[in-house]
Amino acid sequence: MPLVSWREGCDSGFAGKFDKDRNDECQEEDEDNYYNFGWAVGCEDGHHNTTRTITGRTVWECIKIMNNPVEIEDYKALTQEINTECRLAGEQDYKDGKPFHKERSSACNEYGSPYEEGYKSKCLQNYTEGHCMIVIREEKNYCPFNPDIPECADFLHNATN
Repeated sequence: MPLVSWREGCDSGFAGKFDKDRNDECQEEDEDNYYNFGWAVGCEDGHHNTTRTITGRTVWECIKIMNNPVEIEDYKALTQEINTECRLAGEQDYKDGKPFHKERSSACNEYGSPYEEGYKSKCLQNYTEGHCMIVIREEKNYCPFNPDIPECADFLHNATN
């Protein structure tokens, strides 16, 4: 049960929701704070590059969420909600002209690759897949493994000089 409590806590934290009843159940069953610890990691996402976390929340915003609990009926539906939010964040970042957000993509990778898929889908409306993959992965990481992509020709030619 500790891993289930941790996962549910992490997912609900990432979604910005706190289920006090589920937290209490996990504490009774596990005799530990697995839900609570998972929730804190999900809410803050463990990356503190600035005062804001990858989820965009400050520590104080996470505390406010925790002080306003909700009941989460279906954790599978919550996972789908997170997946959708990650995809929309990728789409929005591309539309706003923002660079590909590696940390956000990494955090969303717990749910597949929805951030990257969203970013790429918007990029593909105007550019080729090769161009979009270079924007996402950078030439140095993408082109050596994809030498037949036309967009990599200049990079590979210059890399051999």
